[in-house]
Amino acid sequence: MRVQAVTFFGRVLVCWVFIVSTLSAVVSANDTDVASEIDSPAHKQLLSLAHNGLATAQYELGLIFEYGRGVPRDDVAAISWYEKAAEQHFASALYRLAILYDNGWGLASNKEKALQLYKAAAENGHTLAQHDIAIMYFQGSGTAKSPLEAYKWMRIALNSGNPLLQKHLNLLAKSMSLDEIEVAEYLAQDWMVNFGK
Repeated sequence: MRVQAVTFFGRVLVCWVFIVSTLSAVVSANDTDVASEIDSPAHKQLLSLAHNGLATAQYELGLIFEYGRGVPRDDVAAISWYEKAAEQHFASALYRLAILYDNGWGLASNKEKALQLYKAAAENGHTLAQHDIAIMYFQGSGTAKSPLEAYKWMRIALNSGNPLLQKHLNLLAKSMSLDEIEVAEYLAQDWMVNFGK
């Protein structure tokens, strides 16, 4: 059964690699529309899926345009595709948008908007978003500085499966009292019970 699952996911990965690698002829024009001369069935299928509302395809097109994978880089097109996927609460698209707002890549920097998007991605199980929220609270970026919130979000990210974050959590704990740690642990547990995926 395990071999079948690996084989299935391997086929899915090969399919997506093929689709993404064959997008070399795609160029952006007028917002997120692409040139009408698309020869490859793979191109047509990905674009059709994206235009028909498949969040995964919209996110993939966002990546393609953001990084210029086989096309000229186009931040406007990337943001537009990410926004379409984010409207469907697609965690990875919410996270990419948060990064763009956080760093001011392709649009004006907006730390508050970035934090809002990181939280939306976090509520949909995105571990990196949970980590980045912790950093924002630790630094006071886009929000008031809060060791309690930073610890809470780092604990959530750690419990979501990234054991490397234990070191970060230990560093945060050194700057907090035992009472503060206890409160932050409670807040993290409460969040995981109510929002954890």
